Amino acid sequence: VKPVNILRSKHSQWKLTDFGVARLATAEDTDKLASAKYAAPELLNRALGPETAKMDLYSLGIVAYELAVGRAQFRKQIPSVFDPNATSVDITVGSQEKWLYWHGSPTMRLTPVSQLIPDFPKEISDIIEAMTEKQFEKRVGTAEEVLKKVAQLGDRSFARARNAKEEEQQQSKRRRLYLA
Repeated sequence: VKPVNILRSKHSQWKLTDFGVARLATAEDTDKLASAKYAAPELLNRALGPETAKMDLYSLGIVAYELAVGRAQFRKQIPSVFDPNATSVDITVGSQEKWLYWHGSPTMRLTPVSQLIPDFPKEISDIIEAMTEKQFEKRVGTAEEVLKKVAQLGDRSFARARNAKEEEQQQSKRRRLYLA
């Protein structure tokens, strides 16, 4: 999964294409099978985990992270890949190999979005973090789990909005009583 695989229909429905295309590969042919920028660690090294849908969730998590923080901040979070003197947007000399190294290194991690953007919802940041977990065993297991977490956010957001509206109505009522 990479940004070009996320499409919006004329009815404003979002669609994912090419899910499950990733397959375990060698460093030489990874660029033919998946974009190294979004490749799950186990795609690059069989010892890091089995070939499962978790690879697609990792890739989607990297896309979500990049969208959440923006391109400039994304580049700052991964200085080992991006050359600060590069003139192109994403491609630097040897970038494919740098991405392979970054994804495969358990010590190189993304800073949680909520730490970079203080008003970013921590719950959404946590979902992105669970999707981009490099350790296969700790990564969120299925798209269904991700969707449940997102649905729970929607329920809580609705409850917060309802509570805020009720609070606003109470304040309005108190003002009317005060003015009367």
